[in-house]
Amino acid sequence: MSNNFLFDSLNSKTPNSSRKIQIRRLYDVLQVCLQRRDVDRAKRAWAILVRCPEVDWKAMWTTALSVLVVDGPSSDHSGTRIEFLREMMLLRPHERREILAELTALLMLGDRTRDALDLLEL
Repeated sequence: MSNNFLFDSLNSKTPNSSRKIQIRRLYDVLQVCLQRRDVDRAKRAWAILVRCPEVDWKAMWTTALSVLVVDGPSSDHSGTRIEFLREMMLLRPHERREILAELTALLMLGDRTRDALDLLEL
């Protein structure tokens, strides 16, 4: 039986166990839910994925940010996203440049240009 997955992910290796196949399918479900803006299912799929020891959720910080953003760019959630990105800068120092770019853009979208400038001056 051939396993066809919708999205390349999770190291894009062919899964060699039924557990890994299910994890890949769950990742596909997550991506489809994000594209359809199905917030509840996306959050549930993400919550399951981050509990799997095979999944390095920190390496998937952009996907995690997408789960946080799927509600929309409302200011209610911008504080959560900002704190998440600040935490990711500490956990993923080798991706600091990409995370800093996201954080700066988020601060500027929230009319916090002074905070964005202060962050860049560090």
